[in-house]
Amino acid sequence: MKRVLFFIVVVTITGYSWAQRDTSAIIRQGLKYIETKNYVKAYSIFSKAANEGNSYAQCCMGVLYNNGYGVKQDKTIALQWFRKSAEQGNYYGFYNLGSMYDNGEGVPQDYEQAVYWFKKAAEMGYDEAQNQLGECYYYGNGVSQNKAEAFNWYMKAAENGHSIAQYNIGVLYNIGEGVIQDKAQAFKWFTKAAEQQYVPAYYVVGDMFYNGAGVNKDYLKSESWFNKAAEAGNIDAMNVLAKEYLTGLNFKKDDIKAFTWFKKSAEEGCVESYDYLAMCYEHGIGVKLNSSKAVEWYNKAVENDDEESMYRLAFLYEMGNGVPKDDKKAFDLYKKSAERGSAIAQLSLAYCYFEGTGTQKSSTQAIYWATKARDAGLENAGQVLENMKRLVELEDKLSIYDNSKGYPNANEFSGTTVIMMRKMNSVYYVPCKINGLKSDFVFDTGAGMISLSSSFAKQLVEMGRLSEKDIVGKANSVIADGSVSQVLVANIKDVEIGGLHLYDVKATIKDQLNAPLLLGQSAIEKLGKVTIDGYKLIIHRE
Repeated sequence: MKRVLFFIVVVTITGYSWAQRDTSAIIRQGLKYIETKNYVKAYSIFSKAANEGNSYAQCCMGVLYNNGYGVKQDKTIALQWFRKSAEQGNYYGFYNLGSMYDNGEGVPQDYEQAVYWFKKAAEMGYDEAQNQLGECYYYGNGVSQNKAEAFNWYMKAAENGHSIAQYNIGVLYNIGEGVIQDKAQAFKWFTKAAEQQYVPAYYVVGDMFYNGAGVNKDYLKSESWFNKAAEAGNIDAMNVLAKEYLTGLNFKKDDIKAFTWFKKSAEEGCVESYDYLAMCYEHGIGVKLNSSKAVEWYNKAVENDDEESMYRLAFLYEMGNGVPKDDKKAFDLYKKSAERGSAIAQLSLAYCYFEGTGTQKSSTQAIYWATKARDAGLENAGQVLENMKRLVELEDKLSIYDNSKGYPNANEFSGTTVIMMRKMNSVYYVPCKINGLKSDFVFDTGAGMISLSSSFAKQLVEMGRLSEKDIVGKANSVIADGSVSQVLVANIKDVEIGGLHLYDVKATIKDQLNAPLLLGQSAIEKLGKVTIDGYKLIIHRE
């Protein structure tokens, strides 16, 4: 693993070790210039001291040449200065010389030589070298792989306060490599590393509190450590927090925090969060509802082959939310998602084939995909499958939703019509045509009229199927929060439900682009007596 030499030297030298080794005012001045990034002055000071034989200055000269700070970069000269320092027994010189061999900088890569120099520094008590020697034994670089010996060197460094080594000791105790597995010891060392601000340990400590591994389960402490990790950029922590805040399962539910962490995670490139962020925008979770943003993030997830996002994006195309309604695109996305194993997409695909939405009708394909969804364990898929089978068997006896059969309008009709509804998020949807424009409407048992969104009405206008003269007035509409708003009332020339037609029907148009399309039960009852059996909407007329 390539190491950065400069900060190892400077941080260590400017800490406790330098003061014990060299109190030269001129060297301390050089270090101050390094801290302020005045490398030219630092070079001038270190060059004089190094040429006078100061081993620490020689080591710093190697760092400056290795990185090109204050001087033209030259790794061969850097190696020479590290060697001069090492020849005087300086363990920083040993360590940095080993790093040059390990990285193959200024010299051909040689892991055995790297181990030789790391060990010399480690035996002098330098914790950075002890940790690095542990790495060599763990991975078998320059020595025979020996995880017990790796544990020993990690422990020496850990006991010297080296945070990364403390984390490494935690890992070995946690998985039982090089030492007998001990979750309590793992937790102890992970915590030591975390308390020294070693960021990767934040998430692990949070996870151990969350799962009660090596410590009593404590969701408050878990949440605190996950927040530290997330704020430090840990994507896994962001996702845990976002999901917990979304569900309220173990942390206090907070939609705004859920949205915030999903957004940060997604912006960091976490594909899993694309789908969740899109859902937040689609349903207004912790943020103002924004179907266009939902589509944007669903598309990002689909580009990364996320089958659940394929399904959700398909539903938006089918409903025309945030995108122009497009049954063919909806069908194609349902199919891609279904073929990748999404059970809910498999059931939606079955509906498409059964109703001929975006594709040719096929009872065989409908039953095939409904069977797949049932076998995958999707709730209610078995009931839908049985309903489909019965409807296929009864097709010659019942008037079933099929545009090609030219069923009569409600005034000429007698008998029974069975319409397959679709259930999604506890809501039932009924396939309808409004002046020939097809869409799925929410079946609302409490509504007395048909209700359209402004975006759906706009589509009708653009298609020449709704005009200004069809607007017949205004009405008051009660919103979910109890307030009242005015809506337009339009005359719809033709409403087709299950092959049956209602003519000159009044519908409200809400001034909301993505308001749900509602089909009131009272409107349907003009066709006959309405009963519901599972997913079947049954209309009887004498």
